[in-house]
Amino acid sequence: MLNFLDYPESMYLAVVEALKCETYPNPKVGAVLLDKDNKLKALGHHKGKGTNHAEIEILNKANIVSDDTLYVSLEPCFHTDTSPSCADELLDSNLKNIVIGDIDTDLRTNGKSINKLQKAGLNITIIEGVNNFINPNYNKKNLNDSSITYIGKIATSINNKITNNDDTDRYITNSKSLQLTHLLRATVDGILIGKNTLINDNPKLNIRHPSLNSIDIEKYILWGNEETEISKYAEQHIDKIFITNFDNNMVNVQNIDNLSFLNLDKFLKSQKINSLLVEGGNTVHKYLIKSNSYDYFYKFISDNHINNGLQQVCKNTGIRGRWEIIGNKPTVIADVAHNKSGLKVVLNQLTSLEYNNLHIIFGMANDKDVENLMTLLPKDAIYYLCAAAVPRALNVSILSFYFGNHNYIFTSHESVKHAYDAALNCAKSDDVIFIGGSLFVVSEILP
Repeated sequence: MLNFLDYPESMYLAVVEALKCETYPNPKVGAVLLDKDNKLKALGHHKGKGTNHAEIEILNKANIVSDDTLYVSLEPCFHTDTSPSCADELLDSNLKNIVIGDIDTDLRTNGKSINKLQKAGLNITIIEGVNNFINPNYNKKNLNDSSITYIGKIATSINNKITNNDDTDRYITNSKSLQLTHLLRATVDGILIGKNTLINDNPKLNIRHPSLNSIDIEKYILWGNEETEISKYAEQHIDKIFITNFDNNMVNVQNIDNLSFLNLDKFLKSQKINSLLVEGGNTVHKYLIKSNSYDYFYKFISDNHINNGLQQVCKNTGIRGRWEIIGNKPTVIADVAHNKSGLKVVLNQLTSLEYNNLHIIFGMANDKDVENLMTLLPKDAIYYLCAAAVPRALNVSILSFYFGNHNYIFTSHESVKHAYDAALNCAKSDDVIFIGGSLFVVSEILP
């Protein structure tokens, strides 16, 4: 189920468990216990500050035997300041097998529990990316980054249409994409749609996943100036709706009773919205893509002729930086893949090309696991390390430290442009230059 997220079925169940409760300021965490035959023994989730953590819920519910396996969406806590250490509680059980969704970036834990459990002889498996899905703003919070986490979601037909030509079927994609949409809604503080989405779909914007019926979205943001339709919608949700009009990158906000004039980020922060799911159409997405606002983006394409659609995704969507060839002799390729799964696919494709030498212009965001991602990078390439001109960019000196420790051939550069110019100077006509590691790096090169 939802295997495109690369989660085992059991971890998917832990995700659903985690999303059953709002736990702010603590992260949402879910846990699942299976026996040796992969039969479900217990489910648990954190219910909020001052309550048992998901792991303790499991320990209280089930008789643990050594060949059971615990799936938990986030590394068990190491600290004891507000609750018992989950790592210590697990050590006192008979449990020997634990699958963890992500290392906890909270410095009080941050790998300490994993290290302790492994030293005690437990079998620990780390999946990666699970907590980022459940708690999209969590890592920013631990980095003292106050910026909003923007998550985009759009569904299209194979020919890039976002609505059907008739009224026979409201939905373009399938039940799995709808299921994921409702899970995504449970991860965020608010939802934004545009006026056309409002008029064409009249969306409920609630959560209709069967396991999450108790969850409700409190804050909706409507982008547009269709007063009749927006007012009609607002009358149905008077305690939840913010009516918006955008002009020159500013937003005119009307909360039924109150009118103010603020930019979008400032407005979201004023409403304590730290993570926002954008379900709008072309107008909304174009604005936020142009402003480099998105941290995550989900695009669902209908099943009809999907292989053909994937081969022409850039042509059909106009999206930039997906295996985009921007130069010849030498061949210059840019791709915005920046996580493990994305880089793995792109680098495999890259190394299958014919060339004399491979030159890679590389930079990363500061919330990425450099050590882990470096295991994917080809050793025989020449690297030009750089940092994009954004606050989230990883400092080039830190990146250089890792590359030096792993004995890569590299030079460090003061800017993306400087790195690009250096690669063009060194490369021969039968070489390949690749630009990647971060969408911010790629965006500074694309014409």
